[in-house]
Amino acid sequence: MEVRLFNRTIYLFILVDIDWVPAGVITEYYAMLILEVTVILLSILVKTVALQAQLRSGSLHRNMLRLWQYATIMENAMNASQFFLILVQLKYIPTLVCWPLDLFLLSCSFLRCTMLQSRTFLLACFVGERALALYFMKDYEKKPRPWIWVFIAFAHFSATFCYGFSVHYFLFDLVATQIFMYCFLTVVLIFTGLFYHLVRLSNRLVVTVDDSMAYKEYRLSIRFQGQENMRAFKTMTYLFFSTALNTLILCLMCQALVLLLWNLGDFYSPAVALVDLVFVGGDFTFQIMFLILSRGYRERFLAVLSDTFCCCLHIQPRSPSTESVVKNSDHPEGDVYFDQFKNAWA
Repeated sequence: MEVRLFNRTIYLFILVDIDWVPAGVITEYYAMLILEVTVILLSILVKTVALQAQLRSGSLHRNMLRLWQYATIMENAMNASQFFLILVQLKYIPTLVCWPLDLFLLSCSFLRCTMLQSRTFLLACFVGERALALYFMKDYEKKPRPWIWVFIAFAHFSATFCYGFSVHYFLFDLVATQIFMYCFLTVVLIFTGLFYHLVRLSNRLVVTVDDSMAYKEYRLSIRFQGQENMRAFKTMTYLFFSTALNTLILCLMCQALVLLLWNLGDFYSPAVALVDLVFVGGDFTFQIMFLILSRGYRERFLAVLSDTFCCCLHIQPRSPSTESVVKNSDHPEGDVYFDQFKNAWA
């Protein structure tokens, strides 16, 4: 589809004019677009509720929560842009030849192009935050250090913007783009390995502290921060596994899209719309992984849904033994210090 901006014509390659779709597949194409709209709206709802559930948990560091909020805003903005483009395709919004609407269409198309690698770069963001948590281990919980999440979010936005600009304005051909995608997949695997290295390092600090550190550092404070890191790493494990799986699926779908366009020669096949639906539906990979593997997250998620939408959702209460374990594990920092000190002398 073509838009005009400042007396220049720009081609939006991801926006298909519904009038040019062949009559034989128009019904299937409409069905795919309507299903994609449904998935987009559900995705925005689920991610917003998931953010509220994480804010209720109180188990993540404030820098991690800020990055989570930033990621939710980015993903919802990209999904909203895709929703607007589909409305244009379905002729619910007229494509007037005036530069404000064309500028908005161009912005939505640009945001849509950045959706894939935005999720991939988020892996690097969370790994960087946990690595800095280990570096500033002695006082990471006491000092906010807001520059950490601001710097990481700015770096993520810059990398995503550069990638989206290069793809949207055809700075590289399809072959180079595919090579870059598999390079990004390799980067995902590297960051996943680095993440598990940080997990092992934190676990070693929790279990044992080197004898050489005993007279230099306060052992209980280091061990307490190590426990905080391990609690955050438990949540992050689901994030890394689901994001890596989501990135792999999206790379394969992108390869399938290129093969379809290569063989079919047009954008008007329902198979192309199906691949785009898988792109959008990949947002659920992360949330479904959390809902299946984490009982605490599942309970908070259902509680937010129940409080917000007044749904009749029945949440199984915790058993008394589980409640006592959770209650005893939520000590303030000073209680943890003295408990460990008492156990050391016992």
